[in-house]
Amino acid sequence: MAEHVSRFPFELDPLIAEAKQRMRRRRWGLAVLLGAAGCLALTLAHRPRGPVLPPGAASTFTRVGWSSPINATGRKAIDATIYWVRVSRSHWAVKASVVNLTGHTLRPVRTPLDTGWGVHAVMAGQLTHPVQCSGSTCFDARAVSFTPALPRTLAPGARWTGVFSGTAGAWGHVPRNRWAGVGLGYYYGWKGGFGIGTPLGWAVHLR
Repeated sequence: MAEHVSRFPFELDPLIAEAKQRMRRRRWGLAVLLGAAGCLALTLAHRPRGPVLPPGAASTFTRVGWSSPINATGRKAIDATIYWVRVSRSHWAVKASVVNLTGHTLRPVRTPLDTGWGVHAVMAGQLTHPVQCSGSTCFDARAVSFTPALPRTLAPGARWTGVFSGTAGAWGHVPRNRWAGVGLGYYYGWKGGFGIGTPLGWAVHLR
């Protein structure tokens, strides 16, 4: 059963808040990407509680196959892989894996709707005319389901592989023709806590 955590220990709150600020800056930085080389078309999605799409749902599926170590506070922290992305009008899903490179046991943040996993996307025009992201200018959807569940701890060298998914939320539909990055979680247990996501030089096109 998923653990409900209403609050972090006090001394970690500022550090996780800083990680969240970095994730928000990453979403803004995504708006100034200058090219699409290497970017792949996205997607399609399944229900947030299972792998099956609603019957008759129009959808797309894209194999991504992106893999790279990701730094946190100047050191390699997570080796991340994104296998595929699915998107329908109302749902999205991503299959990914993360490997702990820190040498310390990490504790993935499991607070419902605030795990740091999700997708964020900007309009194509924002690639050359960036604006500050807001609820109306940047699609930002948080994961609501994980299959299998996120682990309570991730030992040094350990891997979690699974599908995380969500809905269009307040937008009502998943927008197309946008450039999207992927949030890959908040963690604590090393350097006071950190958050990671795909780097600014990488995005997928939500066609």
